[in-house]
Amino acid sequence: MKRLILLIGASMIAGGCRGDAADQAGVVISTPTTVTPATATPSTIAPPTAVEAVVDSGSTSSGHWQLVAGSGARAGVVCVELRGPFQFGGGVCSEPSEQDFNGNDLLRYHANAGDGTFLIGVGRPNVAKVRMELRSGATVERTTVAAPFTTTARFVALPTPVNATIRSLHALDSEGAVLTTIGINP
Repeated sequence: MKRLILLIGASMIAGGCRGDAADQAGVVISTPTTVTPATATPSTIAPPTAVEAVVDSGSTSSGHWQLVAGSGARAGVVCVELRGPFQFGGGVCSEPSEQDFNGNDLLRYHANAGDGTFLIGVGRPNVAKVRMELRSGATVERTTVAAPFTTTARFVALPTPVNATIRSLHALDSEGAVLTTIGINP
């Protein structure tokens, strides 16, 4: 489709099509051979330049892992991905999803990252810690980390004990107060 449009545009220019205003393609044609791009407002849908940063890392019995934060496909979206010796690392982004059914977007998570050995998440800037409560009553808590390219999100990777069932997640502020609780397997 792009090739067809380019061919039609080229033949119009070569054929002497002239105009004094911007055409539908956003191009001003001043002579049959000179094409000047029109001034346009930047699109908010176009993907931003990709940026990535390793924000956390560690080792398991399987090997070394990294939590990598990056810019999303749309402007303003940030994502996090678990990389390491896994068949499936997993990832999650700070965009609306089925996790928002309760109207709460403080924390988005992927509960089976790293072949089920991690829970990873991306939260709002006020989420300082994430606590994972297991069905056994045990808890796993970890401080969130920032990425150097954004102030709109914080990231976390919590190791999940073998054969554990996650009951709920708690997003905590810097004072330890619960901002939200997400029931996963109540």
